[in-house]
Amino acid sequence: APNHFFVKGDVTSSDLVNHILEEYEIDTVMHFAAQTHVDNSFGNSFTFTRNNVLGTHTLLEACLRLGKQIRRFIHVSTDEVYGE
Repeated sequence: APNHFFVKGDVTSSDLVNHILEEYEIDTVMHFAAQTHVDNSFGNSFTFTRNNVLGTHTLLEACLRLGKQIRRFIHVSTDEVYGE
């Protein structure tokens, strides 16, 4: 069995995130803050913020809830999320 898999879903869905972490006994989360291209943040800033900020918050809360099961949380993003 592979030691990784891809899930297409809503990163802001705490039910989905909690289910996946528990069901598959995840110990490492690699999170690529999802939405890029600064132009997107101007045109629809609420969607941009929801995906990047609320999505990250949802993942962090789910990991915190599981405690020591989560050994690593790797967050990768762009300057649109972190700022220049």
